[in-house]
Amino acid sequence: MSKKANPLAIGMFVTGAAILALFALVMFGAGRFFKETNNYICFFNETINGLDVGASVKYRGVKIGKVEKIIIRENPKEKKNALISVVFSVASTDYEKMLVHNKFVTFDEILERAIQEGLRAKLSYQSFVTGMLYIELDFFEERNKGFTKNYEGPDYIEVPTVQSGNIAEFSKKMLDIADSVSAMNLAEIGSNLNNALVKVNQKLDELDVKTLNDKTVQLLSSADSLLNDDDLKQSLKNMNIAMESVNTLMIDARNNLNLLTAGGHKLIEETQTLVTNANTFISPQSPFRYELSSLVVNARNTANTLRELLEYIERNPNSIITGKAKQNK
Repeated sequence: MSKKANPLAIGMFVTGAAILALFALVMFGAGRFFKETNNYICFFNETINGLDVGASVKYRGVKIGKVEKIIIRENPKEKKNALISVVFSVASTDYEKMLVHNKFVTFDEILERAIQEGLRAKLSYQSFVTGMLYIELDFFEERNKGFTKNYEGPDYIEVPTVQSGNIAEFSKKMLDIADSVSAMNLAEIGSNLNNALVKVNQKLDELDVKTLNDKTVQLLSSADSLLNDDDLKQSLKNMNIAMESVNTLMIDARNNLNLLTAGGHKLIEETQTLVTNANTFISPQSPFRYELSSLVVNARNTANTLRELLEYIERNPNSIITGKAKQNK
């Protein structure tokens, strides 16, 4: 006989599970649903291929929101220049913390002030591999630069945009690459590659691998025999001895040259001393030259006196006996 389930226990179990689920939802990230979010709009007149609903909205690299919806806004007069409107949401509390710390300023006031300072929206690549885009908010324009408004409604504040030229250029290049790949005759390229591989295989088969291997072994054996030759070893030994002798000779020559240089320096110093002494002797102010000049003058005077005496004796030979005659007064 089966036991009947207790409805009270079942109800308490379900109630407890619901409370735990709600607690987990609040603790593990669901609390963001209770944050106040603001929606804004921006308009792009270029391709937004790669921008999907749910794409990130970043301010200087920091994610602050996401794309909520994308709407094509046609211009009846110029259908080629249709604008694409993108609505994105931002959690105002997070964005206020990044812009200012004044809690009394509303987020809309912060955003309008930033737009006046040059804040603009631009498309950027999140990954060049996947081609996914995101909206980047930053100060791309100068302060107080005006812009043309495309939205006058009460639901959103319009964030002006700037042109993202690299998006269109990159898309065009990717299309050109795709067209080039499509234009390739892959079947012909594969056939040519296969033929080339067949020819290479044939050339490899034509090689006499055994003969080539034997010649290689023979060459290696000859090289080994040459390296182990006694005459070669002795020649290398003699060359080493000769190099050592040359090295010793060079060292001796350098030492002798140093000695010769030192002797030359000493000879030059002694010569300079001799020249200095000679200059001292023959200089006009030197005592030696004065004494020599006096000696020459005295010798000249003595010679003159001796010449006069000889002339007098020659005229008066008897003066040698009688002496010099007295002159009459």
